[in-house]
Amino acid sequence: MNVRKDKALEHYERASRLGPENATFIKDLADFYYVELGRMEETMELYVKVLGIDPTDIEVLLLLGTICVSLEKPDDAKFFYEWVLETEP
Repeated sequence: MNVRKDKALEHYERASRLGPENATFIKDLADFYYVELGRMEETMELYVKVLGIDPTDIEVLLLLGTICVSLEKPDDAKFFYEWVLETEP
């Protein structure tokens, strides 16, 4: 990983530690894990934590569904997509 990505990761992780109930900080870190590092399991854990803060976050629900599809977990993906439909019919 290059120096800029290392620094970005350091800042996202620090923000997440300093604001453990701040959904935006957690989502930013999860997004970085997903897009830049491909760390799917950690990404999912963080997104699930966001749902504990805001169970109606459609963006996170859709991302979790997408990740489950990419991990070939169709039943899990269906669960998250159905949650979206219940939240935003």
